[in-house]
Amino acid sequence: MWQRFNFKRRQSTLNKIARTSVFLLALTTVDQAQALTTSAPVSDGNLEAVGQTIEGNCTATLIASDMALTAIHCYRGAPPGRTGIQLHNVFPNGQSTRSTVKIPGTVRYHPEFENRGWLREDVAIIDLDFPVHNVAASVVPIPIEFPSVTPLTGDALTLVGYGATGSHCNQPPQGKRQLTLSVTQANYAAIHFDYPGYSTCPGDSGGPLLNSRGRVVGVASHAANPGEPARHSWYRPTAYSYNWIFRLPQRGWANCQWVAVENGGINSHAQGGAWCPVGSYMVQMDLDGPRNLHAHDAPVVGQVQCCGIRNSSASWGSCTWVEVQRRGVNSHGKRPDWCPDGHYLTALDLDGDRAYSANDTPVVGAAQCCRPADAGAQQWGSMYWIEVEAPTQLDARRLDSHSPHTETWCLDGAFMTQIDLDGDRGRSDHDAPVAGAVKCARPRP
Repeated sequence: MWQRFNFKRRQSTLNKIARTSVFLLALTTVDQAQALTTSAPVSDGNLEAVGQTIEGNCTATLIASDMALTAIHCYRGAPPGRTGIQLHNVFPNGQSTRSTVKIPGTVRYHPEFENRGWLREDVAIIDLDFPVHNVAASVVPIPIEFPSVTPLTGDALTLVGYGATGSHCNQPPQGKRQLTLSVTQANYAAIHFDYPGYSTCPGDSGGPLLNSRGRVVGVASHAANPGEPARHSWYRPTAYSYNWIFRLPQRGWANCQWVAVENGGINSHAQGGAWCPVGSYMVQMDLDGPRNLHAHDAPVVGQVQCCGIRNSSASWGSCTWVEVQRRGVNSHGKRPDWCPDGHYLTALDLDGDRAYSANDTPVVGAAQCCRPADAGAQQWGSMYWIEVEAPTQLDARRLDSHSPHTETWCLDGAFMTQIDLDGDRGRSDHDAPVAGAVKCARPRP
């Protein structure tokens, strides 16, 4: 089992992955001080939409009446083709005893699979030949969570799967089981669990990760190999792949440009007009730490990069200033959302609040959020947090909030909706806080 993502390690085929993938829930005990929920069987009538792939020895989840979710690597490098889902211990139509039903379909693979590293975007969809109610009307699909409800570190989530068991993933499967753990790390790359004695094992791959609302937020991608100690579980977030999963438009950026703010004489500590040109939204910032200002008032926003939506009208439907720190929303945290659904950042109003350490100010007093006029882009689609000055082992990107010369914070086609500032004690008070992470969203109809 590997300890972290190795972005230089590309597999020539998925045959090697097949030996290390498709995993299940281990059953050993751990220190009870960790307050972890023990793996348990799923009782009859619960989570009936979680089944197995017809090929691939993986777990799969019915997320709509005619659509199932699983992992790409389950198919061992084969091109997309025919497969299906089998649902166990359910009531087939017209029968009073539980049995297995099978629904054939065609699998499709996420187009960005492994573009950014081994098993990244390991998400596959099985488009079924007919809806589940044709064969088992009592089975209720488990919906994917709205993309704005992204899992964060510390959230308690439930892992479900059909895989092997035991402290080394080398014991036989015991049917469908579930386990609830707290997230160790999460961002757009992966949702990671690190608990000695607990992990997914072979057979769990493609299985769902459920939040407290009982909705799918992730797909099981990698964990312990058979014979290795159970510990790490890695899931690919569905929020990042939301648009692709549901075949929604994924338009890229248009007319990107850097716009001078403080460097152009615009006060980033006041509410004025939008920084971005009409119809465009922020995808990156360049903070400056001027020494002529009090430490509580620096850094300032030197410039921002703004992009429009490709093949969209260059206009805004509505704009509004939303109070952040002034209404008690911590601009040094990740919840709650600042902008209303379908709105994106076009300007900020920073405040040098003397109640905080100079290393933690300015704060975001208010944010200007604008909504596209284009009816095909007025809701949030794929959404995710990306680390800027707070990189983790989940991602190879190394970004800088004080330079315009790094990669853009948001990925092509997504725009900023929120910032998580961090008071970096390793920096001068004039250069902190930094942008620890940003939340980005793709528009959708």
